[in-house]
Amino acid sequence: MEKFEELSFEETVEVKGGLTWAALAGAVAMGLLLEAMMNPKSTIDAMKGGWDRAGELEKYAGL
Repeated sequence: MEKFEELSFEETVEVKGGLTWAALAGAVAMGLLLEAMMNPKSTIDAMKGGWDRAGELEKYAGL
């Protein structure tokens, strides 16, 4: 049977911290996907509004 190298505390925290952020990002993505599937028109309107505001900011910023 192969023995595995033990991780130090810092390495363990780094691995678990990365997994925590990945799980959080996945949960947010699933929430957005579920919202988009349940109410697509509202989601499209919200995205369009965001792009319109971004265009206004670019215009005023001179981009």
